[in-house]
Amino acid sequence: MDNDKLWLNKIPFSDMDRLCDPSTPDCTGHIIEAFGMMRTAQDANVTLEPAVFVAIHNASLHVINYIANTQEGTGA
Repeated sequence: MDNDKLWLNKIPFSDMDRLCDPSTPDCTGHIIEAFGMMRTAQDANVTLEPAVFVAIHNASLHVINYIANTQEGTGA
């Protein structure tokens, strides 16, 4: 997900200084884990629209690329 709408940071929001948080590999990893859980749910006879799986596949390509480019040498 592109998180580049930085003008949103100018909106006063509770006691926080910004509305958009920068992406992190940790959060991104949790997203791809959730994608995997959705695939597992589909295998367990939970019906999801085929377009959802196309979107998951396309997003996963971006996720994997992002993690590969930001992962530290220690694997973190």
